[in-house]
Amino acid sequence: MSSRTAAFLFPPSVAIVWYGIVWIGHLAPTVLPPPHLVVALMAQEWQSLLWNTYVTLTTAVIGYFFANVVAILMAIAFLYSDALKSLATPWVVVLKNLPIISVASLLIISFGDSPVPRILVVILICFHPILANLIKGFEQVDPNLIARFQTLHASRFQLFRYVLWPNALPYYAAAHEVAFTSSIVAAVLAEFFFSRQGLGFMLTQAMNDYRGDRLWATNIIIATLSAAALGLSILAERVLIPWQPKGSKSLGKTGS
Repeated sequence: MSSRTAAFLFPPSVAIVWYGIVWIGHLAPTVLPPPHLVVALMAQEWQSLLWNTYVTLTTAVIGYFFANVVAILMAIAFLYSDALKSLATPWVVVLKNLPIISVASLLIISFGDSPVPRILVVILICFHPILANLIKGFEQVDPNLIARFQTLHASRFQLFRYVLWPNALPYYAAAHEVAFTSSIVAAVLAEFFFSRQGLGFMLTQAMNDYRGDRLWATNIIIATLSAAALGLSILAERVLIPWQPKGSKSLGKTGS
């Protein structure tokens, strides 16, 4: 079965399984509303859903942009300075392993109810996979290729442009399949704890009001955004790295 056929069959198969669970379990609409009630709510409240989707998507995209900037600059700095890499690595590990809830609490106290803490949460969650993959890509360069460029008296910039960056590019592209989808989840998570708008806020509101239809509608939108982010990442990888086979498992390159 091709990927297009699987993607086409996925929505109706989900609906069939969904109806089956509701029918077999005799579940109340407040627990698990049937799909037609969720679709009816989405049609009724489309303006509110669209606006809050825009808020979440804006937070995710801005945060993801700065996560890329931070990760690229740090990876280049680590490449040319072992001392800086040794000094900064423990801080990177600490930031990666801190509970995001505790970090979010500190950010909301420091920056208040503004987009800044939400964007910072996205940056903190997304920058590490990009940084890890770039470092791995730089480290996997063939030493013989570097030696050849050095015998040709290539400058440091030429060595980076023609050897180091092309070698790291597949790793960088593979990181987006994890990091870009995580940006949507990170934005929702940030809104869940401190925001008065966005899909995360809608989840909180729906739970407090015991609105299962609104809760499922919001989750469907979040899942759709994450799937779209994954699709864009795969498309970007094919455009940026046309020489890489389409069937290659690029996710296996993602650093941890």
